[in-house]
Amino acid sequence: MEPKMNDSVKRDAFAKPISVVLKDQDVDTDCGLNEDEVLKRRAQHGPNQLRAAEKKSEFVILAHQFKGVIVWLLVFAAGLSFYYRDIAEGSAIVVVLVINAAIGFFTELRAARSMEALARMSEFTTRVRRSGKVVSVDAHELVPGDIVLLEAGDVVTADLRLVQASNLQSDESVLTGESVPVVKQVDPVSPDAVIGDRTNMAFKGTAITQGTGEGVVTATGMATELGRINHLVQTAESGTSPLELRLDRLGHRLLWLTLVLAAVVIAAGILRGHEVAAMIQTGVALAVAAVPEGLPVVATLSLARGMWRMAQRNAVISNLSSVETLGATTVILTDKTGTLTENRMTVVRYLTSGADVDVSRVGETVQFETCAGKRDPHTNPQLDAVLRIGALCNICNRPKRKRDFGAFLTRRRVLTYVRPQDATSQMSRAPM
Repeated sequence: MEPKMNDSVKRDAFAKPISVVLKDQDVDTDCGLNEDEVLKRRAQHGPNQLRAAEKKSEFVILAHQFKGVIVWLLVFAAGLSFYYRDIAEGSAIVVVLVINAAIGFFTELRAARSMEALARMSEFTTRVRRSGKVVSVDAHELVPGDIVLLEAGDVVTADLRLVQASNLQSDESVLTGESVPVVKQVDPVSPDAVIGDRTNMAFKGTAITQGTGEGVVTATGMATELGRINHLVQTAESGTSPLELRLDRLGHRLLWLTLVLAAVVIAAGILRGHEVAAMIQTGVALAVAAVPEGLPVVATLSLARGMWRMAQRNAVISNLSSVETLGATTVILTDKTGTLTENRMTVVRYLTSGADVDVSRVGETVQFETCAGKRDPHTNPQLDAVLRIGALCNICNRPKRKRDFGAFLTRRRVLTYVRPQDATSQMSRAPM
């Protein structure tokens, strides 16, 4: 049977009753899709992946380093120097160009590889019901009509119309910017509801923070709401950075200034009776000397230093000029009425009746510090009890891969502070 999938089904599922959505998707919640149907729908809709930005080749990254009027003035100046056999001047300019290109090339290449590594780390698995059995599949294997099972800690990997929700809440800050978890339900909502009001939907990229639920996949890949945002980002026109604009303006001014000065010197020399060829060479030498060879290197080094400093704070910049653009930003328009945060909670201080300990992190290394300096938290019985309780009242395990913590970053922070030998066995669980 051919699946009845069209754009209206994907976009309007939140306004329809569950029975209508399941009929549109041609699926039963108890059985899910069978393998033949999964293969058929995957062939029709493709893998559940966001379209990656066009990868820049090493040649493109290298060519980008020779962009700008100043650089081309230096190239022209080097050519003229070699033409008039001024080997020393020409060689000096070439060395400057090579150093400038090498710094920019390797810095941007390293950033590009970091972005690719981050993309590989963002792969998740999802629990689905297929042929009546619950199985775990890679997120990119999901197809419209799959029945997805959700629980606290899961990252939603496709757009879902919820069919069951038990105390279900999700963090949708990646889409709406709101840090407060959204309470989910299964009843239809208004056809005019915006994304933040579609409480019967779970969107790709959001995280389940509480409860359990089930949903039927209504959109995958670029057809999801996150995919639409991804498309807008990739198709947005990239303008010229403020620094590049200023350097280009400076380059044009230098070009006209050197041409005028060279013409004046050549004309004055000819009028005074000097040889035309000699005066032309003198004018060219003056024009070459007027070009600031060190300016591109200074600008590139400044931007590279900014990129390296941001990388130390876990911010990856893919383009050198973006560093200066960020620094030149004077106004940020945001709907956040409070404070801008990193959208994650981390333990920064433990305060008990007998201990006041500040917590700091350097990468994955945790440091506990009191007024007396750094110390082992387990030497303080009260602080040790707090850590032990935090580990026991925690539904996370220590996974093999860091990304498997899913939405429970805060609980992961607590587990990070607990020694492996403190592990215990769960005897029972009481709901709160």
